[in-house]
Amino acid sequence: MKDFHYFELRALLYKNEINCSVQFSLEHLAAKWYYSKQNTKRKLKNYAEKELLQYIPGKGRGNLSKLIFHNDFHVEVHQILTDCTKEKDIKFALQLSQLAIPQEWFAPFIEEIQTFFHNNSKNDDNIIRFIINRKITTINPTTTSLHFEATLIKQISDTLVNYSEKENRFTSSVAITWSHSEDFSRWQFILRKNIIFHNEKKLTGKDVIFTFNEAAKSHTGEWLLANLDTIYCETDFIVHFKFKKPEPNFLKLVTHYSLVMRSASSSIDTFIGCGPFMLMENKDNYTFLKSFPKYFKEQPLVEGIEFWLIHTNFRKWLIVPQTNSIPAIDEEVTIETVAVEREGAAYLIFNEKKVAAIDSTLINTFKKIFNVSNFLNDLYKKSTSTASSYFNRLPEAGKSILINDTNHFKVPTYLGRVLILAVYNHPRLIKEAVWFKERAAIYHIPIEVVPYSFEDEFYTKRTLTNADIVLAVDIPVSDVELGYLDFLLNKTYFFQNFVSDAHLAEVKRLIESYLECSTQTRKIKLLEEIENYITQENLLIYLYHPLKHYSIHHFINGVEFDNNGSIILKKLWW
Repeated sequence: MKDFHYFELRALLYKNEINCSVQFSLEHLAAKWYYSKQNTKRKLKNYAEKELLQYIPGKGRGNLSKLIFHNDFHVEVHQILTDCTKEKDIKFALQLSQLAIPQEWFAPFIEEIQTFFHNNSKNDDNIIRFIINRKITTINPTTTSLHFEATLIKQISDTLVNYSEKENRFTSSVAITWSHSEDFSRWQFILRKNIIFHNEKKLTGKDVIFTFNEAAKSHTGEWLLANLDTIYCETDFIVHFKFKKPEPNFLKLVTHYSLVMRSASSSIDTFIGCGPFMLMENKDNYTFLKSFPKYFKEQPLVEGIEFWLIHTNFRKWLIVPQTNSIPAIDEEVTIETVAVEREGAAYLIFNEKKVAAIDSTLINTFKKIFNVSNFLNDLYKKSTSTASSYFNRLPEAGKSILINDTNHFKVPTYLGRVLILAVYNHPRLIKEAVWFKERAAIYHIPIEVVPYSFEDEFYTKRTLTNADIVLAVDIPVSDVELGYLDFLLNKTYFFQNFVSDAHLAEVKRLIESYLECSTQTRKIKLLEEIENYITQENLLIYLYHPLKHYSIHHFINGVEFDNNGSIILKKLWW
């Protein structure tokens, strides 16, 4: 019986089972199922009618209820996985793998299920499946500020134009042609007439206006569209933009993921795009993108892409973006591990807005004792490149190379409190944070490592108020220059929340000069000035440029990467 809620029930209660019998709180079970108590009772009575269990309600308020299951849980799991393999039902098997079921119960089925993924003749669908290691938060261009989610957004819809960093040129997308006034204060875009949204409605200028109005509400839009005065349609397919002052870089700005087209009939909860993939489902542990047959450009080569949040042995044989290579289960399955170089950086940032902020003397001490070369050698055997800038390929900018010899300088006496080092709750990043903690302890500087997650503290005042230092990673979605500006200007990010108003004002001044500049040579110089200022003022310490590691089975073809190391999903085939 393929009833996910039944197996969820058994997994939730299994650790307290004695001889298939267990006591439980109806209220707690209802909360886990997101049901009312009444609906939970109906569910349990339904299972009782199917002779799966006996339900004995608790007598009186506060008393525990009791379930007596008719079959051993291990036997039921074995039987349902046997059925899944016979019926080639990958989806239900993967759903079960996410429950608190002992991993060893899956072992007899791993190789058999594996064949569904690399043997084309035995697979009836044309869907590629990825494993992810954290929950996808929200796929909404207005609110998303995380790299992976933003990457998916660019698969679901398209911007007015595209930009190729490699070729340094703009190409048509939703807009087929464009032009601007001599002083760059007015821009005109002529739209394609054959673009259909995923809700079957034709894209017009009204949708473009809706897109930009929605984007302006976001933290990215606050700086991205700050100079926009008015936007209007001359016809259904000709859109004009008027700016308060010249906007020579507008063509680059409109390639940002927050400006992908969305239908004017989209709502806060529903993002309707016009890209190669439609968002069909997005749950806590599962996201499904389906190929859109009426896409106006090159069609995807697969029917869909699934993303599974899984914490089990299935990681051994699926396509998995992760930090270590995955050994093949047998000689017939070969897995290629690909490391893709990326822009952006891991960094330490100091909270200048905290009441008792770390002073510059102590930051300079950290720059000496937190030696990046030692850090990378100890943790990664120097397999990752040291970062002296946010940019991996920008000409020489502000250096954050730290002094190698820490034996011949005097550490200032640190009087006061334990410093709070906040870090995202991920094993690799926590390992890095512990390295910094242990390194500081050698010099009698006490540090407490405090993990946070994107589901709670990342967007709350708690982390921002309490942390003295944050260890974080920022990776641009596609274009590195736009990603860098968002890193500095987006009010949800650490830079805007940690750096003092005086320092922010100077960075903003330099960025305004950059945005007003129309020559690439001058723009690069301004980026170097910003990086030099950040480094010299000790606003943060760059650590390394992150690599993206993919373990890819040999049956996957067409693997191509965009400007910053994300797989181009519509190119994949098998």
